[in-house]
Amino acid sequence: GTDADTGRYMSALANIETSRSQLKEAESLLRQALDLETRVVGPEHPDTLKVMNNLAVVSSDGGNPAEAEVIQRQLVEIDKRVLGAEHPETLGAQGNLANYISDQGRYAESEGLYRQILATQTRLFGPEHPDTLQTSDNLANALSELGRRTEAEKLLREILSVRLKKFGAHSTDTANTAYNLACMLALDNRKDEAFTYLRQSLEYGLPVKAGLAIGEDADLKSLHADPRFKPLVELGRQKAQAEQAKQ
Repeated sequence: GTDADTGRYMSALANIETSRSQLKEAESLLRQALDLETRVVGPEHPDTLKVMNNLAVVSSDGGNPAEAEVIQRQLVEIDKRVLGAEHPETLGAQGNLANYISDQGRYAESEGLYRQILATQTRLFGPEHPDTLQTSDNLANALSELGRRTEAEKLLREILSVRLKKFGAHSTDTANTAYNLACMLALDNRKDEAFTYLRQSLEYGLPVKAGLAIGEDADLKSLHADPRFKPLVELGRQKAQAEQAKQ
């Protein structure tokens, strides 16, 4: 095939590597794919941008959010130029950039970016659109990290209420919001409420990665000594393994 076909092949291959958590190999393949796509179809072609996005994700998953941020800033600038500042893909790319900034502990900076994205999404798509809700969720996490838990809790409860009404209980997004609320309540030492939402998050269908990591989540530390905690960690592990077996 052509060089561009090779680039797409390497990108697909890197996705397989990532799913096996072999992140270093995936990163190497994606860098080769990015070089090929840039030369053959150009730096602003959708295929090139897809590879850039995947490379940022792999860098972040591999524990290098600073590198992910550098790649993502380039991607946002190209998206703004090619698609426009208010295109859903541009807003999504900005959201990922804010996530990588959060991952480096720069929560005040990410808060500003989340609020900017949220204002645009609310105006364009409405307050109950999935993209708007995801940004709200990320903003709540940044607020929690900044110690503004009352504000964050109010926002998470609003999001959870909308998710339950619009998408129902059996949704990974609903589960994620319930889990985030459980974490925040645990940080506030409100154990009974934290256990209620942690249990709900598992019933709603917490994603595999989060389900396997409950026992290691530092936000839930205040729950560790409670006899209710270990059975939920075990339940999370069982549900995650059952989900992995289906894939």
